[in-house]
Amino acid sequence: MWKKLELKHYERQLALIGRRGQSRLKRSSVFIAGAGGLGTAAASYLAAAGLGRILIVDRDPVQVGNLNRQVMYAEKDAGEPKAAVLADRLSRLNPHVELRGEQANIGAADVLGRVSTCDVIVDALDNFPSRYALNSAALAQGIPLVHGSIRGF
Repeated sequence: MWKKLELKHYERQLALIGRRGQSRLKRSSVFIAGAGGLGTAAASYLAAAGLGRILIVDRDPVQVGNLNRQVMYAEKDAGEPKAAVLADRLSRLNPHVELRGEQANIGAADVLGRVSTCDVIVDALDNFPSRYALNSAALAQGIPLVHGSIRGF
């Protein structure tokens, strides 16, 4: 189950949580809604920690004007789907994690199917209709929802 390089990758973390804790992380999955400033930070740390499966969904492309706070992207990524770019970048950060990025809106019609196989939902969205749809899906499926946002400056 464990590859030698994988154990080396998590060496310091294993000292804290042991193989049992790391195995639990490896079996877990998260749905991250939003690949902006908050979503990239959450996805980066979860991937680095070895969370088994991460699905990132965002509707927007990378924009140069956001690079100061969306630090996982570069100017060359401009116009590309944020979720796909982030998943690719994080798979290079930690090849032991299954990452998938989808460019899509998050709406009531399709969110239940997307979150149904996840253990936790991270809401890093910037629009209220999608947040409400995500909250409803989390309640309906009994999945914990972690919410983060900022408004204004």
